[in-house]
Amino acid sequence: GSFFNTKNICVRSGNHCAKLLPELITQQDTVRVSMYFYNTFEEIDKFINAAKDLNIENAIDIFF
Repeated sequence: GSFFNTKNICVRSGNHCAKLLPELITQQDTVRVSMYFYNTFEEIDKFINAAKDLNIENAIDIFF
């Protein structure tokens, strides 16, 4: 979630009040993106491009 925050993109990270989810998908935490009719195509493209740029190095760099 912090990576997307640096790009001014709001997402939710964590377990999303779904305590059983990590057992089902074998991941501890996830990122959830919520879109609605008021989101623009430009905002969607911005998220997709940011997601394509996300890697472990970029994620760690925001903290150091």
